[in-house]
Amino acid sequence: MYEFLANTHNLIRWIVLPLMLVVVVLSWSGFFTNREYRKSDKTLGVSMLGLVHLQLLLGLILYFVSPMVQLALDDFGAAMKNAELRKIVMEHPLVAIIAVTLVQIGYSKAKKAKIAIRKHKTMAIYTTIALVLILSRIPSWSFLR
Repeated sequence: MYEFLANTHNLIRWIVLPLMLVVVVLSWSGFFTNREYRKSDKTLGVSMLGLVHLQLLLGLILYFVSPMVQLALDDFGAAMKNAELRKIVMEHPLVAIIAVTLVQIGYSKAKKAKIAIRKHKTMAIYTTIALVLILSRIPSWSFLR
């Protein structure tokens, strides 16, 4: 089960990251050009929202079945002294939760906004911050993982 979850979590990363980048680029573009907020903007936003939530759910399940995490939690103090282990056990999940929360808040605020430029600006800001946070805490950039 662990291998399946790890592989699925890794695979979905390669869908989520480009999708977030597309949303960031289109949102900033819409903001700077004062473009109307189109149905495609909403569709991309809700797709991104669903996928980041799925990624978080898989990550949380993976966290609780991971043998590495279980070993780290057995000696939490020692795990926190190891930078790579700390990143996997503490920083990656915490930042992921914060990033998904930012995506959710950004999407919800954009959905409620009445003016297109405000929708674009809100999506752009929240999604950019979330993407930067996620990119800062990816444990491994390996394609083989």
